[in-house]
This record gives sequence, C-alpha cells and structure tokens, in this order.
Amino acid sequence: MLCATSVSYSSILSGTQFGSLTPERGLRQGDPLSPYLFLFCTESFSSLLQHAESVGNIRGVSICHQAPTISHLLFADDTLIFCQASHESSSNIRNILNTYRRASGQEINFQKSSITFSRNTEPTLRASLASEFGIHTDNKMEMYLGLPSIAARSKKTLFANIRDRVWQRISGWHEKLLSQAGREVLLQSIIQAIPTYAMSCFKLPDSLLKEIQSLMARFWWSSNGSNKIHWISWQKLCDSKLFGGIGFRRLHLFNLAMLCKQLWRILKSPDCLISRVLRPRYFPSGNVLEANLGHRPSFTWRSIFSAMDIFKAGCRWRVGSGSTIKVWNDPWLPRPACFKPITPLILHLASLKVSDLILQDTIDWNSELVSSLLWPEDRDVILGIPLSKAGCNDTLVWCITLLTGCSQFEALTI
Repeated sequence: MLCATSVSYSSILSGTQFGSLTPERGLRQGDPLSPYLFLFCTESFSSLLQHAESVGNIRGVSICHQAPTISHLLFADDTLIFCQASHESSSNIRNILNTYRRASGQEINFQKSSITFSRNTEPTLRASLASEFGIHTDNKMEMYLGLPSIAARSKKTLFANIRDRVWQRISGWHEKLLSQAGREVLLQSIIQAIPTYAMSCFKLPDSLLKEIQSLMARFWWSSNGSNKIHWISWQKLCDSKLFGGIGFRRLHLFNLAMLCKQLWRILKSPDCLISRVLRPRYFPSGNVLEANLGHRPSFTWRSIFSAMDIFKAGCRWRVGSGSTIKVWNDPWLPRPACFKPITPLILHLASLKVSDLILQDTIDWNSELVSSLLWPEDRDVILGIPLSKAGCNDTLVWCITLLTGCSQFEALTI
C-alpha cells in the first residue's frame, strides 16, 4: 500500500522536471497504477461473494443440477450479481456491499444500478426487495454490451437494432458522391462489421440477414437510395475477386463461421466458464463433438449447435498415441475427400482404436493388420501417416491448414 499512499506527481517542460504535487487521496484515475489497484479491489469483492456462496449466505444460478452455480460476473467496472429473490439474500448482499465500501472507499452508484427478477417472482416481493436496495426495477434488461441478455420469441425483433444501425449508416451516405470503389470500402469495412459481434455469439435470423444484404445491394448499385437495376446477383458479388466477384461476405455462412470459433473454444478450453456451464446439460461426456441439441435448448446453445456440421466437416484427428481415436467412427485420415475410412465397418471391431493398429514396441504401423482390415485406399493413407516416437497425445486439428486453431476464413471454405 505504500506505493498507493506515497504517490506524487511532477511536471516536465522541455525535458526538465519541475515541482512536486502530492494528491490527498493517493492514486487518481488516469495513473498507470490505477488499473492494477482497481483489479486488487475487484478481486477482494469477488472473494467476498464467493465466500458468501460457499457458506450458503447467497445462492447463485445454474442451468441444471450438475452445472456450476454463478453468483456474479465482472466486466470492466460492471458487476452482475445473481441470487435468490429473498430478504435473506438481499440482506447478505447489502452487507457484502457495505463491507467492500468501507474497505475500498468505493460507493455504489444506485442511480446507474438496476434489479431484475424472474417471471415467477411475486410483484409484492419485487417491490420490497427493490426498496431495500434503493434502486429501480428493470423488468426487461433487453441489451447489455450490444447483445440481448434475455431471448424473446421473435428473434428478428430481438436483433432489429442491427438492421436499424445498418440503415442509419447507409442512409447517411446517400447524399455523398461516392465512387464504386468508395462504396466497396464502406460496405466491407463498416457495414459488414456491424453484426460481427452478435454473430460470434448468436445465430441471427435468415430473414434479418437477407434484409441487411438487400440494403447493402441497394447501396452498391445506387448510392443515392433510388431503386436501380441489379445487373449481377448478390451471391455472385460475394465471390472472391479471383472468381469475378467483389468479395463481400455471405452473412449466413460468416455467422456460422463465427460460431465455429465458439465451438473450437469450448473444445480446446474445457475449463473456461462457457464450457463448464454448457457441458453438464448438453454434452455430459465431455466431448462437444458428441453433443446433441437436447430438449428445449437455450437460444445460446441452439445458435452454437447450428454450426456443428460445418465444425465437424473441418476437424480431424492428428495421430499421436492413437488411444482416443476410433478407427471407423472418428475423422483421422489426412486426405481431402473423406477423413474416415471408406472400408465398411466390421461390427465386432466397432470400438477398435488406432492404437490397436500400432506396434507398441517399435511405434510403427502394424502393416499386416492394417492390410487385413482395410481396403487398399485406406491402407496406403494410414501407412503414410508418420508416428511420433516421443509419445505425443492425439490432437484435434483444423484440417485445412493442419494448425491447432480455427479461423473464420477457413470455416467459410468448408
């Protein structure tokens, strides 16, 4: 704490240091150490909430019995606290806020705070709890950070603000004299970027994407907003310039490509929050590639699952030990057409692993066994796969570049 309480500032003029100023309240906003001090305080606040949850003073929310409970989420200087709608939880949270206020000196701005209840909470209890905190009730809480926090029935209405933002941008350009090249730059750098953030989390309605593409096409062929003949279809304009197009995005495919990145994140980071929350309900086996849509899925999971086919089409296994790869069921053959063996499945060997085809003493392929079980087309590919003598683990890779990552561009080429 000495670095925070003994801080002083000086002025530099033409490379010369002048004077010294000692602030009465230590570090001020804008100081290079201020963000770190804020993180220290926020970490203590998070610890208070976690301790209260561990001893049963508050109870967070979870999507199913096996899923972890979430008592709070932090983003920058925003805090979302989840608890049961009861006077006991209200009292415990207010005690935590008062403890944090006395320790850090930070006051809660109740004018910028709000409280939201589930639909089955009684109106009298809502009013009572809101009065205890002294904050207003926000029954909708529709948007946060540009994304909907509660999914409505009409998804087109839910994301209507994206279309409105696109229309506002384009309508502001109608009065400007823009060349064809200028319109191309504006569409690619500004308009196509507007829905990108929402596309990375949700599957936008096809009707909404068609409206956005219609606005883009109208602006492309007529910068003043009038209706003119579209001499080339929009799908042709979305082709690469190498194939006679302009290179505009196909929004539907780009949306799926962005959701593929979420699937890749869930697959490669099993300990991240979204993986731990979704795993118990939608893929309890631990492998997201074996997940199903499930009964009455959330809008978030329904959106992510919509990209599963593209995701599976672009992934295959890189053979390490072979202990986790099934010979007939998993994609693991490095060839462009089909990553699975074309040899018909042998029923009593359905659970055969790739490790069973490897001589464990020499770490070489058992060529006799491979030749006896698989057709020559599969045999030649398998025997050409190099094996590591270092005992590496099997790794799921993105098949186009064989890099352990997933990009939107590569997903669009599937």
